[in-house]
Order: sequence, then C-alpha cells, then structure tokens
Amino acid sequence: MGGSGSRVGDEHLSAAVVEWRAHPARRRLGTAALAVAVAVLAAVLAGAALGSGVRWLKWVFALLLLSSISRFLLPTTFVLDDDGIAVRHLGTTRKRRWDEIRRIELGARAALLSPFDAPRALDRFRAILVDLDGAPPEARAALERARDAITARAR
Repeated sequence: MGGSGSRVGDEHLSAAVVEWRAHPARRRLGTAALAVAVAVLAAVLAGAALGSGVRWLKWVFALLLLSSISRFLLPTTFVLDDDGIAVRHLGTTRKRRWDEIRRIELGARAALLSPFDAPRALDRFRAILVDLDGAPPEARAALERARDAITARAR
C-alpha cells in the first residue's frame, strides 16, 4: 500500500500515510479481565457438561471464545493511504482499495467501510470495522474525506 495515487472520485484522499495501533483491552483492563474470565468459565462449564471423556474440548471452547474477541484483547494496526486501507491483526493483513468501498459510516469510536451501497447482512463478513481507539485526528479526517469522495462519486 504505497502512495501510488489511487483516487476516489477526482481527488486524492490524503497526502500522507496515517497509521495507528488500536488495543482496547489496554485501555480497559477491568473489562478485558472480565471477558477472559467469562470465556474461560463458559468453556469449563461446557466441558463439564459434556463429561470427563472429552475434557480436551473445554480448551477448544476457550480458544474459540477468546479468538472471537481477539480484536478487543490483542492489538490491531490500521494503515490509511491513497490506495486504501490495510488492517493487520494476528499475523494477517486485510487490504481494501478505496475504489472497492461504497459506503463509510463514521461513529464516535469506530468506522465501517463497506463494499455495499446500503446496509446488508454481508457487511458482517465483507466490511472492514476500523477501530478509532488510539487513532490520531488525521485518521478521522482521512475517513471523512474518503466518505465525502465516495458520496460524490455515487451521484
């Protein structure tokens, strides 16, 4: 994701790369501890309900439950540039070019970048949720510019 100059509409989104790391659990240690405790307790109870023959299954349950909240527990790096967005988490990178994004919804703590014009059930799988926790002000400004360019492109 370099600055090769991809465009949304007729204008560049930003002149520089904006990068930040979101780690909500670090800012909310009590909530993180509670989430881990509930996941482990649920896994232990599920393992106990299944009986002693499948004790190893409680660890599978715990792993699945903890992985479902990994974006909260572990750091995620976001990179916005002229080409699009990249999200790095747990050794994987997910990229989306600006020309693939049809809708941006900005909230107080997060933004949703969707390949669909209107909300759809597939947003859960196809959209990118951008955590603005720890993001510099330039990140919100870049997302607002992208949203405005996408809106103008749709007209």
